[in-house]
Amino acid sequence: MMRKAQSASSAAVLVALIGGFIVLYILFLSPEMRDELLYGTGTEPGTGPSTETPGRIINKTVFTETPGRIDFLRFKEYDHPLPSVNIYTTKNAQVKTLANNLYVKNGIFDRLDKNLSFVIEDMENTDSVKLSIRAAKARGRLSVFLNGNVIFDGELSPGVSVPITLSSSQLLENNRLSFSVSDVGWMFWTTNEYELDEIRLFFDLTDTSQQKARNIFTVTEVEKFNAQSASLKFFPDCNPKDVGVLTIDINGNQVLSTIPDCGQLNRIEFSPSIIQAGDNRVIFNAKKGKYFIDQINVNVKMKPMVYPVYYFDLPKSIFTTTKKDDRKEFCGSADGICPSNCDRNIDRDCCRETSSYWCDVEPTGSYRRCTAVTKPEECDFCPSGYEDRNGRPPKVCEDRCGDDTDNYCPAGCSKHYDKDCCWKDSEDNFWCDDLPRNGLSQCKSSLMPEECDLCFTGWQSKRSSFTCPKTSGSTEDVLNSRYRIRLAFRFLDDGERKTAKVFVNGYQFYMDTTGDQYHRYIDQYVESGTNAVKIEPDQTVLDIRKMTVEIEE
Repeated sequence: MMRKAQSASSAAVLVALIGGFIVLYILFLSPEMRDELLYGTGTEPGTGPSTETPGRIINKTVFTETPGRIDFLRFKEYDHPLPSVNIYTTKNAQVKTLANNLYVKNGIFDRLDKNLSFVIEDMENTDSVKLSIRAAKARGRLSVFLNGNVIFDGELSPGVSVPITLSSSQLLENNRLSFSVSDVGWMFWTTNEYELDEIRLFFDLTDTSQQKARNIFTVTEVEKFNAQSASLKFFPDCNPKDVGVLTIDINGNQVLSTIPDCGQLNRIEFSPSIIQAGDNRVIFNAKKGKYFIDQINVNVKMKPMVYPVYYFDLPKSIFTTTKKDDRKEFCGSADGICPSNCDRNIDRDCCRETSSYWCDVEPTGSYRRCTAVTKPEECDFCPSGYEDRNGRPPKVCEDRCGDDTDNYCPAGCSKHYDKDCCWKDSEDNFWCDDLPRNGLSQCKSSLMPEECDLCFTGWQSKRSSFTCPKTSGSTEDVLNSRYRIRLAFRFLDDGERKTAKVFVNGYQFYMDTTGDQYHRYIDQYVESGTNAVKIEPDQTVLDIRKMTVEIEE
């Protein structure tokens, strides 16, 4: 038994030593040889690339990221026009009778003073206050006090009304008038007396019920969180001599308090931080006079969008080196060949094998890139213009933007969508009949040698002497047919439509889905080593929970 135990122990030690040497051997190998040993490069008998059904995933951790929310900005700036407003204040003369009979006297043995009170209900909008008194009987000197301050001290003539101006500094909300008569002096047998038969208060009251006007404009969350600057324009029709200060508040924040330039367009800038997502309130307030305010517009400029770029690495061992002239044709390449099982809405050459028309850029909405065009309104779905295999537009789309055969550039047409507009901009420009592989521009003002291969049909220029160099004999790394590269997205399952332009190493494809998951094989776009993925929302905001790149064998 002892011998058997020793034999088993020796065998275990031997296995451990062999395993240790194998691990050390693998660690000291070069990265390329290690990848080849672990993943292999050949194709086993009976295996091959799968076009639909995913194979065994040999590396789940090539790339995993959580992009989160990616905003979509349809415009570089947003205008919010508002209705015209008419604001004004009016002054109305007011009369208030305080008493119709008031008697005061002062004798050697008899004295009678009187008090009256009155209320000013709107101190802020009350001015030009005057007290009018008239005496039916008058003897001696009459003294009148307002809140303890003398406002009149003199004699009145019977039947004559006397106006007394009341200072605003002496007026209160609740006021008191005191009336008294001077003493008789040495004429002790007489009595000084006043009988007032009319005591009235005159004042101007400003009607402010129309001095304010409110407008509302609505801002989306995307606009709020990407706002770079904001301004307000308005045209006030007013007379600067008759109006007072105009104040403008946005969401309770004062952005103007002055007499504006009447009869011309005014523009004021304000901080975009006071704008809120949802409803925003603009309040105009005139202190005095009449304003008719027209052409009101709130302009919000957006920050330049910087879309995220994600990087992932692929091992050289899953690629094979081949001459560019011998490389494999891919579905989606404008290379003159339609690969088998390739969708005609992905590959221009497959589309041109039919009688349909092709759109170089992704059409708007859910319209197809390869389709029959029979109605004029269908032309508008393709910004770059539908074309047949000879580059001619459908009959109903002739002379429109995108027609490269009419020697005419329609007004408002982009130089990137129409060859004639490209060369109208400059005859030295370069034009690509097909959307370049990087999906960026069909019209370029200059061309670098490394950009020559981006246009499968070849760059054209009306005047430039630059020609692309020949590249015969050069080589490139192409993904081994044994492997497939799968780019997958998982979204918030909100049921909304999600659209975006996705760039893989500069090559573009279009994503359009309403589901919570989307994937696409990017075999023809990837390279050995570092690769890049850029996501640009096209019509909607994207909420991406997870993005992965997987190698399938």
